[in-house]
Amino acid sequence: MGNEAKLHTFMLASDYDPAHYGWTESELAALGDCKSTAEVIKKRLENNGAKVKEMYAIEHKSEKKADSKSKEFHGATDEAKMHYHLLVRFEPSHGATLKELAEYIGISPEIIEKPKPGRYSYDNMLSYLTHIKYVDKIQYAPEDVVTLAGSDYMDYYNERKKRWIKAREIVAKKGGKTRDRLFRETMEKLDRGELTYNEIALTKGGCALLTDSKYQKKLFTKSGLVTDLAGIHHQNMKKMIENGEINSWEQIEKSEQFKLLQCYGYIEELKNTLEAAIKKGVQNEFLNLKQAIKEYKINLPFEDIEACDEYEVICKYFKEEIENVIRAQAECEYRDLYYAVINREITRVEAKASEKYIYAYLIFKEDIEKEPMPYHHLQCY
Repeated sequence: MGNEAKLHTFMLASDYDPAHYGWTESELAALGDCKSTAEVIKKRLENNGAKVKEMYAIEHKSEKKADSKSKEFHGATDEAKMHYHLLVRFEPSHGATLKELAEYIGISPEIIEKPKPGRYSYDNMLSYLTHIKYVDKIQYAPEDVVTLAGSDYMDYYNERKKRWIKAREIVAKKGGKTRDRLFRETMEKLDRGELTYNEIALTKGGCALLTDSKYQKKLFTKSGLVTDLAGIHHQNMKKMIENGEINSWEQIEKSEQFKLLQCYGYIEELKNTLEAAIKKGVQNEFLNLKQAIKEYKINLPFEDIEACDEYEVICKYFKEEIENVIRAQAECEYRDLYYAVINREITRVEAKASEKYIYAYLIFKEDIEKEPMPYHHLQCY
């Protein structure tokens, strides 16, 4: 630890949850107010010998949790708790390690952000307080920034506003997000089933993550775990369909696992499983309908049978089979009618009025009305 670099500038983001602070009761009373909280932090730094040259704080209220460095926010996707950002710059002669800063302030070191390399690192941190460079983020008024030490923030803002606004285009081209944030958001999308490992390279900034050894292995491992999870959900849902616990597509779409299953290509297979299960479930009803048609208990055309609520599902899955039964009945009726007509046992007018020949007239009306009636359609099984 003796070789750990000292920081002369740092930024932190945290909510006001007392559990995140190792403070006294009187200090915890300041939580909930951005300025009061920052004043406690400033006092704790100075009590440990830190010489604060500049210090600024602002409260952010409407960002996604993925924007925060706090552990509390990792992996979440709903609206953030109210939180604040704090920027501190020490006198040139003073600095402190990350571990020391965490101990001084009484917080977890994970929420402390080190400055990025480069001459404009501090400038970028100043601009981030209001998000002026980030047009895709909530924009905050510079008047909301609290100055606790050093030059008034409004002086910085007025001096650099035009340059910061011009930098928006550059930030947008780079993706407007740090790789850490992109990584967190990508991991969350993997979890939610909105993304697969193979699709990461197609996302904004995804290629950069996949070529960075810091993130590549973690993304690959996470993807493998999520792929396995999707497979397990798929098998479980198949069993539920086959056991009759799921009997509609609407139930599948409303399930918590739907996006994940969709992302990993299981939807078509689930549709087929559901179709097969429903068809199997109405198999006996189809056989009963088939027998009723043969026994003239039902003598309606297919369209009328299909319009009946009790037969709608059967007709959907056995349309061809039902139409074949009706046609077979029509052929038998035609055969009987043919011999009845030529033997003068019945007139065609009488036959048309008889329920016995409804299917024959439905399918072979033109042939029945021909003179003489054709000989085909006489074979009946």
